Amino acid sequence: MNYVKQTIQPHGRISIRNRIKELLRSATSLNEKWFCSRPSELWLQECPCGLIYFTEEPANSEDSAPRYYKRTLTLLTEILQYEDTDRENSVDDYLDSRAYEVEAVLTADRYLGLKDLVQDCRLVRTQAVGIPDASGEKQVAVVRMTWEIDYTMQDYGTISLDEFLRFQHKIQSEKPAGANIDATTIIRGT
Repeated sequence: MNYVKQTIQPHGRISIRNRIKELLRSATSLNEKWFCSRPSELWLQECPCGLIYFTEEPANSEDSAPRYYKRTLTLLTEILQYEDTDRENSVDDYLDSRAYEVEAVLTADRYLGLKDLVQDCRLVRTQAVGIPDASGEKQVAVVRMTWEIDYTMQDYGTISLDEFLRFQHKIQSEKPAGANIDATTIIRGT
Protein backbone atom coordinates (compact mmCIF):
# COMPACT_ATOMS: atom_id res chain seq x y z
CA MET A 1 0.00 0.00 0.00
CA ASN A 2 1.31 3.47 -0.88
CA TYR A 3 1.03 6.16 1.76
CA VAL A 4 1.05 9.86 1.05
CA LYS A 5 3.51 11.79 3.17
CA GLN A 6 1.75 14.49 5.13
CA THR A 7 3.40 17.82 4.41
CA ILE A 8 1.21 20.10 6.53
CA GLN A 9 0.90 20.37 10.30
CA PRO A 10 -1.03 17.39 11.72
CA HIS A 11 -4.49 17.86 13.20
CA GLY A 12 -4.39 19.00 16.82
CA ARG A 13 -5.95 15.72 18.00
CA ILE A 14 -2.98 13.80 16.59
CA SER A 15 -0.49 16.03 18.37
CA ILE A 16 -2.40 15.81 21.65
CA ARG A 17 -2.85 12.01 21.56
CA ASN A 18 0.80 11.45 20.69
CA ARG A 19 1.94 13.78 23.46
CA ILE A 20 -0.27 12.06 26.05
CA LYS A 21 1.00 8.66 24.91
CA GLU A 22 4.59 9.90 25.23
CA LEU A 23 3.95 11.30 28.73
CA LEU A 24 2.17 8.17 29.99
CA ARG A 25 4.70 5.75 28.49
CA SER A 26 7.58 7.57 30.14
CA ALA A 27 6.04 8.22 33.56
CA THR A 28 3.68 5.36 34.44
CA SER A 29 4.28 1.73 35.31
CA LEU A 30 2.47 0.57 32.14
CA ASN A 31 5.40 1.93 30.12
CA GLU A 32 5.05 0.89 26.45
CA LYS A 33 1.68 -0.78 27.03
CA TRP A 34 -0.27 2.40 26.20
CA PHE A 35 -2.07 2.15 22.86
CA CYS A 36 -3.66 4.85 20.68
CA SER A 37 -6.20 4.35 17.92
CA ARG A 38 -7.01 0.82 19.02
CA PRO A 39 -10.36 -0.89 18.73
CA SER A 40 -11.75 -1.85 22.12
CA GLU A 41 -10.96 -5.52 21.46
CA LEU A 42 -7.68 -6.70 22.89
CA TRP A 43 -6.04 -9.92 23.92
CA LEU A 44 -6.29 -10.95 27.54
CA GLN A 45 -2.52 -11.52 27.68
CA GLU A 46 -2.00 -7.81 26.85
CA CYS A 47 -3.42 -6.85 30.25
CA PRO A 48 -2.54 -4.78 32.08
CA CYS A 49 -2.53 -2.08 29.43
CA GLY A 50 -3.88 1.39 28.69
CA LEU A 51 -5.89 2.87 25.83
CA ILE A 52 -5.97 6.50 24.68
CA TYR A 53 -8.71 7.70 22.31
CA PHE A 54 -11.17 10.54 21.76
CA THR A 55 -14.95 10.48 21.67
CA GLU A 56 -16.13 13.94 20.60
CA GLU A 57 -14.96 17.46 19.94
CA PRO A 58 -17.28 20.47 19.74
CA ALA A 59 -15.76 23.49 17.96
CA ASN A 60 -16.58 27.20 18.01
CA SER A 61 -15.03 29.70 15.64
CA GLU A 62 -14.02 33.29 16.28
CA ASP A 63 -15.47 35.96 14.01
CA SER A 64 -12.13 37.22 12.78
CA ALA A 65 -9.67 36.59 9.98
CA PRO A 66 -7.76 34.40 10.01
CA ARG A 67 -10.39 32.29 11.74
CA TYR A 68 -9.42 30.21 14.78
CA TYR A 69 -11.47 27.27 16.00
CA LYS A 70 -11.73 26.83 19.76
CA ARG A 71 -12.20 23.12 20.44
CA THR A 72 -12.86 20.99 23.50
CA LEU A 73 -11.53 17.50 22.94
CA THR A 74 -13.09 14.75 25.06
CA LEU A 75 -10.30 12.22 25.42
CA LEU A 76 -10.45 8.94 27.33
CA THR A 77 -7.66 7.07 29.04
CA GLU A 78 -8.55 3.55 30.06
CA ILE A 79 -6.54 1.14 32.17
CA LEU A 80 -7.44 -2.53 31.80
CA GLN A 81 -6.53 -5.39 34.14
CA TYR A 82 -7.95 -8.88 34.53
CA GLU A 83 -8.64 -10.57 37.82
CA ASP A 84 -5.66 -12.82 38.42
CA THR A 85 -5.85 -13.33 42.15
CA ASP A 86 -8.39 -14.01 44.85
CA ARG A 87 -6.90 -11.35 47.13
CA GLU A 88 -9.64 -8.99 48.19
CA ASN A 89 -9.56 -5.58 46.46
CA SER A 90 -6.55 -6.55 44.32
CA VAL A 91 -7.97 -5.37 40.98
CA ASP A 92 -9.50 -2.20 42.40
CA ASP A 93 -6.29 -1.36 44.24
CA TYR A 94 -4.25 -1.96 41.07
CA LEU A 95 -6.54 0.20 38.91
CA ASP A 96 -6.72 3.01 41.45
CA SER A 97 -2.92 3.05 41.72
CA ARG A 98 -2.55 3.28 37.92
CA ALA A 99 -5.26 5.97 37.76
CA TYR A 100 -3.32 7.97 40.33
CA GLU A 101 -0.23 7.77 38.08
CA VAL A 102 -2.22 9.03 35.08
CA GLU A 103 -3.74 11.88 37.08
CA ALA A 104 -0.34 12.90 38.41
CA VAL A 105 1.15 13.00 34.90
CA LEU A 106 -1.69 14.75 33.06
CA THR A 107 -2.42 17.33 35.76
CA ALA A 108 1.23 18.29 36.28
CA ASP A 109 1.13 20.67 33.29
CA ARG A 110 -2.26 21.96 32.13
CA TYR A 111 -0.72 22.58 28.67
CA LEU A 112 0.67 19.01 28.36
CA GLY A 113 3.91 20.54 27.10
CA LEU A 114 2.02 21.89 24.06
CA LYS A 115 1.59 25.51 25.12
CA ASP A 116 1.28 26.75 21.51
CA LEU A 117 -1.71 24.43 20.98
CA VAL A 118 -3.36 23.48 24.31
CA GLN A 119 -4.99 25.98 26.68
CA ASP A 120 -6.15 23.55 29.39
CA CYS A 121 -6.41 19.86 30.33
CA ARG A 122 -8.75 18.77 33.11
CA LEU A 123 -10.09 15.52 34.50
CA VAL A 124 -13.91 15.54 34.44
CA ARG A 125 -14.93 11.96 35.29
CA THR A 126 -13.60 8.59 36.44
CA GLN A 127 -15.65 5.41 35.96
CA ALA A 128 -15.16 1.77 36.85
CA VAL A 129 -16.26 -0.67 34.15
CA GLY A 130 -16.29 -4.49 34.19
CA ILE A 131 -16.00 -6.50 30.98
CA PRO A 132 -16.29 -10.30 30.90
CA ASP A 133 -13.70 -11.89 28.61
CA ALA A 134 -14.84 -14.06 25.71
CA SER A 135 -14.43 -17.32 27.65
CA GLY A 136 -16.32 -15.96 30.65
CA GLU A 137 -13.60 -17.31 32.94
CA LYS A 138 -12.09 -14.00 34.01
CA GLN A 139 -13.37 -10.51 34.48
CA VAL A 140 -11.52 -7.61 32.89
CA ALA A 141 -11.81 -4.51 35.04
CA VAL A 142 -11.39 -1.05 33.54
CA VAL A 143 -10.96 2.38 35.03
CA ARG A 144 -11.99 4.97 32.44
CA MET A 145 -10.86 8.54 32.92
CA THR A 146 -12.51 11.30 30.88
CA TRP A 147 -10.45 14.38 30.11
CA GLU A 148 -11.49 17.65 28.49
CA ILE A 149 -8.71 19.37 26.61
CA ASP A 150 -9.22 22.90 25.28
CA TYR A 151 -7.14 23.86 22.27
CA THR A 152 -7.26 26.15 19.25
CA MET A 153 -6.57 25.43 15.60
CA GLN A 154 -6.21 27.98 12.85
CA ASP A 155 -8.59 28.05 9.88
CA TYR A 156 -7.77 25.57 7.13
CA GLY A 157 -7.52 28.51 4.71
CA THR A 158 -3.85 28.67 5.63
CA ILE A 159 -3.12 25.55 3.56
CA SER A 160 -1.03 26.68 0.61
CA LEU A 161 -1.73 26.08 -3.08
CA ASP A 162 1.34 23.80 -3.10
CA GLU A 163 -0.39 21.51 -0.59
CA PHE A 164 -3.54 21.40 -2.73
CA LEU A 165 -1.52 20.60 -5.82
CA ARG A 166 0.66 17.89 -4.31
CA PHE A 167 -1.51 15.28 -6.05
CA GLN A 168 -1.47 17.10 -9.36
CA HIS A 169 0.85 16.17 -12.18
CA LYS A 170 0.94 19.32 -14.24
CA ILE A 171 -0.33 22.90 -14.16
CA GLN A 172 -1.02 24.48 -17.51
CA SER A 173 -1.75 28.19 -17.89
CA GLU A 174 -3.77 29.27 -20.89
CA LYS A 175 -5.52 32.40 -22.09
CA PRO A 176 -8.97 31.64 -23.49
CA ALA A 177 -9.62 33.13 -26.91
CA GLY A 178 -10.84 36.70 -26.59
CA ALA A 179 -10.28 36.85 -22.81
CA ASN A 180 -8.56 39.84 -21.25
CA ILE A 181 -7.36 37.81 -18.22
CA ASP A 182 -5.28 34.72 -17.78
CA ALA A 183 -6.98 31.51 -16.62
CA THR A 184 -5.32 28.48 -15.11
CA THR A 185 -6.35 24.93 -15.92
CA ILE A 186 -5.29 22.16 -13.60
CA ILE A 187 -4.67 18.88 -15.40
CA ARG A 188 -4.85 15.88 -13.12
CA GLY A 189 -1.89 13.51 -13.36
CA THR A 190 -2.26 9.82 -14.07
